[in-house]
Amino acid sequence: MADEYVRITVPELKELAKERGLHVTGRLKKDELIKLLCTGESGTASASRLSSPELNPGTPTRSPSPEAAGRSPSERERQRLHEIELKRMELEQRRMECEEKKKQRQLEKEQLAVKRMELEAQHEREREQLEERRMEREARLEA
Repeated sequence: MADEYVRITVPELKELAKERGLHVTGRLKKDELIKLLCTGESGTASASRLSSPELNPGTPTRSPSPEAAGRSPSERERQRLHEIELKRMELEQRRMECEEKKKQRQLEKEQLAVKRMELEAQHEREREQLEERRMEREARLEA
């Protein structure tokens, strides 16, 4: 189950913990939230609190839900994880599409730059030819 939690963002993990009836306060790190969800204990911002709750016995805690106590995710949690995974996959697909569009735009820019250089070179050749013809006409008129 922990490997499923790794793919979820911290805010989503906090929401899952609240849905399971776990008391989450402070700034828990992602690995602490995963440990919290896997063990079903309530947690605070302190990492030591997760490993040894008896260090702060005055802090009230909630009892874990039946699903949390049995460490078996509820159907609601499974559905939520599934929705999160679908959203992650959708976002990844969008990211890949954006990257592809970005590459396509870059390729188009490069093609336009090459075309511009070709047109500029052609223009320069035509300008030189016109200049040569003008000089030839002037030379013929002077002779």
